[in-house]
Amino acid sequence: MWAKLTSKSSAGKGNPYQVLLNTMLDGFLLSDMQGHILDANPAYEKFSGYSHAELINMKLFDLDVYLTEERLLEQRQEVFAKGNIRFLSAHKSKSGEQHEVEISVAKMDSGENSQFGVFIHDRSSEVQALAEASESNDLYRSIFENASVGIAIANKEGELLAWNQEVLDMGGYDDADLRAIGRVRAFYYDQSDRDVFLMKLRNQGILDDEEVRLKKKDGGYVTALLSLHPIKVGEHERLLAIVKNVS
Repeated sequence: MWAKLTSKSSAGKGNPYQVLLNTMLDGFLLSDMQGHILDANPAYEKFSGYSHAELINMKLFDLDVYLTEERLLEQRQEVFAKGNIRFLSAHKSKSGEQHEVEISVAKMDSGENSQFGVFIHDRSSEVQALAEASESNDLYRSIFENASVGIAIANKEGELLAWNQEVLDMGGYDDADLRAIGRVRAFYYDQSDRDVFLMKLRNQGILDDEEVRLKKKDGGYVTALLSLHPIKVGEHERLLAIVKNVS
């Protein structure tokens, strides 16, 4: 079905694929298995500063700051297994400016020559709100960056938005790892623990020093005490996590 919609023979103002691309507020790229860009919508052209002609002669690697061939292959395999994936990253515009983005990738056909839809949501305003909240308080920023405990901020959907160095060190991760994983649930060694803690948070208002096992990059775990506090960043409701390593 998708292959028919995207074929040149079906192009035109009345084609559902073109109507969808032209009306989407978020950016969209159509790519092949190797990351070649096959199509782009007007929203992404405006967002990136590249013309349609320029984009279809580029690869995803030219735009995604953190994407490597190895990571692309891992993403493709995950899409084949799950149907679609979501993660955080950053895209570089034609001017060289980097924009924080949320990306969803879905397999768009069932043929041998697989195509992938890459949906790009600009998180710049949300990241700016976090930055302004931090910059307005030097003490807060210093604590966040230099704390001996892990500090992370997530949205209500469980997507990681910010973290400090201690969070990375605790699990043996780097920034690119956390951007690629994106979801808080993935860091629980026993993912059912998250549901238990969120229920306690709803009942109690905060969560204070609950013992938890958090997954490390090597597949092992670290034992920690987890505290959760609802906060507001600008107009956005967020969840502040404080993690103390007790292994």
